[in-house]
Amino acid sequence: MTKRPKLPCPKCDGTGKIPLPEPLLETLTFVRAAKNGGVTASEAHAGLYPESIMGITAFNNRLEELRSIGLVERTRCGKTWKYSAK
Repeated sequence: MTKRPKLPCPKCDGTGKIPLPEPLLETLTFVRAAKNGGVTASEAHAGLYPESIMGITAFNNRLEELRSIGLVERTRCGKTWKYSAK
């Protein structure tokens, strides 16, 4: 049986790390700068794009994506979630 050749990943150039997309990096930077123990999706929306037509759901999706890759954690705060950097 012959060994298969190993090719470098085209996304990470063989480093094993893929750069964080700009919208996620922007949101992560905002969460890391939070002074009050974390932010909600609506606070992130108001802080980054207060007059944008982009909805709060977009920020919730960004925060959940950051949580799924282990860069932020969430805690329950009433009916909402607060996200803070790990």
